[in-house]
Amino acid sequence: LVECGDVEPHPGPLKKRRVGEERAFRVLLYNVCGLRVGERGEGVSEKDGYGTGKDMVRKESEKMREMRKVMDEMGAKVAVLVDTHVGQDELTAIIGMMDTGGWQAYGIPGKKGLAIGGQYTGGVIIAWPKYGGVMAVPANRRLRHEGMLAEVRLQIASGRQITVLGSSLPHCSCNIAC
Repeated sequence: LVECGDVEPHPGPLKKRRVGEERAFRVLLYNVCGLRVGERGEGVSEKDGYGTGKDMVRKESEKMREMRKVMDEMGAKVAVLVDTHVGQDELTAIIGMMDTGGWQAYGIPGKKGLAIGGQYTGGVIIAWPKYGGVMAVPANRRLRHEGMLAEVRLQIASGRQITVLGSSLPHCSCNIAC
């Protein structure tokens, strides 16, 4: 088959990666199982809420630092963080903190569940590095299916566009991204 041209020969062992050379477009699906902002900043009162994430009202939590470290070390071009368990105010702060840390993001807050003492369930964030050759296509972020599915259209360095979907299923024990 190789001689007929139907199958190409295996190129052999992978060569060492050169500095700056990319081999794969890495997508990280991360079940964060609850993502919180950290403690209030110095001199900040409870009435200040969560802030914008850029105003130092709250500090970044250890879990957020660990999550961003994994995203950075893996070289992820897109990260879909599911099961965030946060409301809109905390989601805004998390997205602001991610922006300060070099990541752009879009997300859906979780839903408040009466059956579990008013805690939030579900929630999803789609994130991509600010300076990693990936950029959002203008006006292409939206919610679908009654706010249960986040959709972001991104343009990658090659010029191709991809659509990233992240689902927030607050009444389910699993969330899906594709």
